[in-house]
Amino acid sequence: MIVVGATEESLPVGEPGADGSDTGAVALVCARAGGPPPASSYGTVRVRDAFLEPGTRSCRALENAWRALTDDEDRPLRVDAVVDDSPVGEAVKAWLENRCADLTVSPAGAGALTPLRHLAAALAARDGHSRIVVTAAAEGNVAFARLDASAHVPLIHPQQNGSR
Repeated sequence: MIVVGATEESLPVGEPGADGSDTGAVALVCARAGGPPPASSYGTVRVRDAFLEPGTRSCRALENAWRALTDDEDRPLRVDAVVDDSPVGEAVKAWLENRCADLTVSPAGAGALTPLRHLAAALAARDGHSRIVVTAAAEGNVAFARLDASAHVPLIHPQQNGSR
């Protein structure tokens, strides 16, 4: 098992990105795929990354990452894009608009907290829908995280024994 998380503190006023910075923390406890199933689960998440050279017109890396997570018969119902207004963010948003029927675009703050919050919220929704959370950094790094809600295992809560 591994814990994946992000913590962010608001950037000081005057720093680049301070207006969109975020404060908080998210942590996910993850089990290895193919290993013994955990006693409880909110779903499965598969992740792929890509690098999009800033200013490039080719989106082959995005296409490869997308295909690794889905095919034409297996498209998720919802895609959440967490992108900034950089050329890379705009390119990812335009690329997704040609592939998704249900695309929600949210502004990215500085750091990794906002996209991880979207992923945690999708897991917590337990609505039975598959979805992909996509995020991109101005430097060219792009991450795709696919949540498969159909793999939910009922949560097992320990019995209360009445002691304090």
